[in-house]
Formats: sequence, structure tokens, C-alpha cells
Amino acid sequence: MSFKKALFTAAVVGFAVSANASDHGDHEGVHFGGYVDAQFNWVNGTDGGQANVNQFAHGEGALYLGKNAGDVEVFVDVPLTASTSTTGTTTVSNGLQLNGAQAQAYVGMKMDNGFSWRLGKFDTHFNYEAKDSHERTFVKEGFLSNGSSVSSEASTVTLYNASETHTGLRLGYDVSDVLTVHGYIANLLGLNGTGLDGNYEFGLHFAATMDNIDLHLAGSFAEILGETAFLIDFVAASTFDMFSVGLFGVYGDLGQSNSEASYGVGLDLGYDIDEMASIGARVEYGSDAAENTAFQVTVGPQVELDDDFVLRADYTLTSISLDTGSDPDSKHEVHVGAVYSF
Repeated sequence: MSFKKALFTAAVVGFAVSANASDHGDHEGVHFGGYVDAQFNWVNGTDGGQANVNQFAHGEGALYLGKNAGDVEVFVDVPLTASTSTTGTTTVSNGLQLNGAQAQAYVGMKMDNGFSWRLGKFDTHFNYEAKDSHERTFVKEGFLSNGSSVSSEASTVTLYNASETHTGLRLGYDVSDVLTVHGYIANLLGLNGTGLDGNYEFGLHFAATMDNIDLHLAGSFAEILGETAFLIDFVAASTFDMFSVGLFGVYGDLGQSNSEASYGVGLDLGYDIDEMASIGARVEYGSDAAENTAFQVTVGPQVELDDDFVLRADYTLTSISLDTGSDPDSKHEVHVGAVYSF
């Protein structure tokens, strides 16, 4: 897809009602869809013991199944990811497995009066980039979206550990044609990866769409072992003529005693060369609770052969500086992908 289309798809990630599946079926019937993202990946990890990568891979894929019956919806998302096997010092990606962290299964209603609800396991409302790779601009997902960590050689920066999905109840209300509000209560698994019986995670999301501008503000919090953990996420995205721009950021505390808050900011730029080809650049900077910092830039073209088939190629440079004052570690990556959605 073009950068412009991907930008606005990402900006509303998690709030389209099973759109991937329903695009390919009758509105009142059973909907079936999915995608396959086949890749070739080259990573220069080198010095710190991080393995080099130079191989073909199944990057991502999923099968979607859903049904709408009046106001009622049911949706199942079965994501598939690559599995690896190791022989000696060589690790090869040559299998498929269920990616349970990204899986969804929920029931819900979207009513004419603007209210909606979902119960079950559903996508998070965080992140600038879409969870499923066929809705993203680049082959490589940005580290501010995956959030768990970013590595370069022997160094790692961990910003937050937000889950890609929540298991709980989500409520929503369309305040107007411009503003939508969502809130959720879910099992405590997202903010720091720790599930504790009797404790829950609470979240709130505001989304505003005005002409060619999308604004999003999301937050969640929980009490973990007597400490308050929170995460705040914002997105501002716009298009004008053939250009697209997105500004995004995250600020959070993992709820660990005597630790600093983590934060990150990013900028996404794109240009539609023509109806088929586009080119984009993404720049991200983040600092973790230990005040280690990460800088990452990704650039590359996208070619949309038709509405469902996209070819992409990225180059990514990652640089990490530790608070110890040691020299920065760097990593170079090239990713090529062919994505087909059905």
C-alpha cells in the first residue's frame, strides 16, 4: 500500500471492526480473510555475540474469521509467525507456529446510538504502527511500537513491555463525527508482562479525525506490587498533496522502585511518487529507565502492484548508547518483503 494509506491505517489501529476480514465477505454473513508476508532478512549483528542473519523467512501471516449479525460482531484472528531451529551455531527459520500474543477472539456490539463494547481478547489501542505487518509501511517494525526492547550488538534498551492485545472488556462511544472515546479494563499482563490475580489494567483512548488530520491520545495504568505503572502514547498524523507526516511518542513507568520513566519520540515521513510507488523514512529515539538511549532510522521504497499485493524494501541503522559511557553499539539491517492480503 502507499505510505499515505498505511499512515492512516496505523493511526486507527485496533479500532476498525474486523475490517481485514469484512472487506472480503458479505456484511451480514461470515467474513474470511488474511495475509502472508514473505521476507528476506540481512542483519549485521557482529561484535557482541549477536548472530548475523542472512536468510529467507516467513515474516508474518494471519487468518481472519468473523461474522456480523445486525449490531453484533464476533471476530477471530489467528496469526502465524516463523519458528526457528538451531544446528550447532546456525539458526534457521523453517517452520510456522501460532503467535498467541497477537491472537484475537472477541464478541461485541456496535449500536446506532454510538455506543460499542467488546468482550474477550482484542488488539491494544497503543502504538503508532499497526500490529499486522500488511498494514504497516515498512518491513521492519519500529522499536517504539514493539516496545519490549531494541538491541545492537551486546547492548539492549527496554522502554516498556506493553502487550499487543488485552483480555477484558472494552467500551466505546462516538461523541461526534470527529471524536471517539474508548476505555477498557483487562487482566494485568500488559504494562510489565506480570499477571497478578485480582489486579487489573485500566486504559483510556481518545481519537479525533478532522479532514486530513488524525490525533490520538492513549493511556493505561495499574498497581503492581505496591507500585504504580503507567503508559501514555500519542499520535499526530496528516497528509497533504503527495506528502505524509506522522509524529508519535510514548512515556511510561514500569512500576519498578527507584527507576526513571522511559520515553521515546519518532517521526514518520512519506512521499507518494505515483499511484504505485512511494518512499518513506522513520526516525526514532528512546531512553529507558536506566537512561540508556537508542536511535534508529529506517528508509525504503514501497511498490503497490495492486490493492492487495505490495513489495517493500528497508534499510535500518540502530545505534545504542549505554549510561556506562562506553562507545555506542550499532547494527545494520536490510529487509525485503512481499505482502499479499486476501
